[in-house]
Order: sequence, then C-alpha cells, then structure tokens
Amino acid sequence: MKKVLLLILSMFLYSCLTSSQGGKSFDQTRFTVISEPEYPIPEACKYLFSQEGLPRIGVVNFTNHSEGKVNIPEAWGWWKNAEVKLPEVVADHVISEIVNLGGTRVYTRNEVERVLEEHKFQMSGIVDDTSYVKIGKLVGLQYLVTGSIDNIGFTTGAMALVMGSRPQIEIQIMIRIIDIATAEIILSKSITGKDILDTADYVGVISGIKNALTKGLEDIRPMLSKRFALSGYIIQTMKGPDGSIAALINIGEKQKISTGSKIEIYALQDIKDPVTGKSICDKIKLPVDAEVTDQIQDNKSWIIIKGEPDKISRVHKGCVVERQQVVGQSFTKKLGL
Repeated sequence: MKKVLLLILSMFLYSCLTSSQGGKSFDQTRFTVISEPEYPIPEACKYLFSQEGLPRIGVVNFTNHSEGKVNIPEAWGWWKNAEVKLPEVVADHVISEIVNLGGTRVYTRNEVERVLEEHKFQMSGIVDDTSYVKIGKLVGLQYLVTGSIDNIGFTTGAMALVMGSRPQIEIQIMIRIIDIATAEIILSKSITGKDILDTADYVGVISGIKNALTKGLEDIRPMLSKRFALSGYIIQTMKGPDGSIAALINIGEKQKISTGSKIEIYALQDIKDPVTGKSICDKIKLPVDAEVTDQIQDNKSWIIIKGEPDKISRVHKGCVVERQQVVGQSFTKKLGL
C-alpha cells in the first residue's frame, strides 16, 4: 500500500509542477521603446482586425439520459429530487467554463429563454438540431451549445486502497456545438469528471457532482480555446537589456487573459491564389516564446518575447497574437482527486 501511496503522491506533485502557470514580472523602466517603421496591414488580412465583436454563443439545458445509478444507501431518499435539476446545473457549469475562457460573447439560459418566450417558442418541444437552429436564429446567435448527461454513478472509487472506502461520483457528458448558419455540428466531445466524496449525504453528493463537473469540463478547454481563439495584435514593442522583447497587446483582463498565459505571434502576408487570382491572408507563426506578464490592464497587457535574435527581429507592431490552446484536465483530476 505504501508503494501505491508514494506513486500517487509522486504523480500528484508532478501534475502540480507541470500545471503551474508561474508568470513573469515585468519592469517597464528597464526596457526602451523600439523605433520601427510602420508596417501596413495586407488588404486581405484586415478582416483579422475587425471590430464587429466576439462570436455570439448560447447555451441551453442538457438532456438527461442518465439513470442515476446510486450505489450509496444514504442517497436513495433524496436523489431523484436532485436529479431533476441536473440539466440546469450542467448548463450553468458549461456557461461558466466558456465565459472564463474568453473569446466569445455568451448568452445565458435565461437570456435565451426570454427571447424564446417573446416569440412564443416552446422549449419543451425541442428534440432535434433543426429546432436548435431555429432558436439560434431567433436569439441572434452564431453558435449554440447543447448536449446530454449520459451517465452519472456513485461507486467505491479505484482509489480505495489509498483513500479507504470513500465513495466516488462519476459523470459522463456529451457536448455539441452547432453552427447556426450551416446547421453543422462543428464540435462534439464526450467528457468524464470524477470526484471522491467526503460524505454521502445531500450536501456531500451535490458538492461532488459540481466538483466532478468542474473537473470534467476542463477537457473542453483545448477544443474551445482553439475554435474560439482569444486574439488581438501588438500595439507597441520595447527592448530589454538581455535582448528580450516586450510587447503591448490589445488583450486584457476583460478578455480573460491571465498572467502566465502562453501567446503565439503571427506575421501576415498577402498571397495571390494561382487558380482564382484572389488575394488571401497567410498567417506565419513566428518561432518565438511569448508569455503574459503581471502587467495586465482592462483591455491591454504586456508580454515578454524570447527566442533567437533573427526570429525576434520579425516581431513588430501589427503582428497578430493568439493565446495558445489551453490544456484539459490534469492526471490527478482524472482520478477524482
């Protein structure tokens, strides 16, 4: 048992170290502004700087397909009442996850339902994607998030050798994102969240459900952060005494950027398609390392850029920046810890 415990503790510590964001301190007084020429934005790339706003995305209640298999005797008395609220609980957690990622304008369930009531659209009759597309068009959405609760169960977890016989909750959810304009399902993912309970009473199980949801939903971060990338551009550049570059970008706290976030930087060029003859925008990812510092304002933040001198020299005002794809659950969270 001691070997098992040591193995688990080692994996836990490794996970903590690898998931730590850290974050760079930035002293602007040590940097000098770089005098650089104006770099015109290629005509084909100007759409990247559009101020039309963030993608509009709505979330509706999830369908409950779970039978709620409860193997904890203490839970039988009240579980059915709690199960009725699961679709709302899941939808609210999905909303929180999407909002915290940034990159979208999220419409809550209440906002969606209010518009539907104004148009006398009955939510109770929704059973297919066609109906969801109608909802999206009525509300003025570009994307709609829906899905199902496929399973929720309470068992003695696989960690029983280490944690004793404490029960574990596991919830499985299918999440889909529908493009309202095309009625196409652009993203579909099944996720699983686990949590080891302290107690099997009402408060303990409800808390466990929420914890399991929070952990499981971290696995939608990679696909959401890639599909709805948090993006902006460089406003100003400065040079440090060690040759590193600091850049001010137009993404800040309101856009959900945070200290330690990894940033990708792109140079732009206009390319003519040899077949159509039309100009297209080409984004060239620069091979540099960039990270958000502790200097974050509402709509701006400073990043530190490091790399080989010839690579850093390609960074300039007007370069497009995007937050790197966010990672999902850590190993320990997948175990329910």
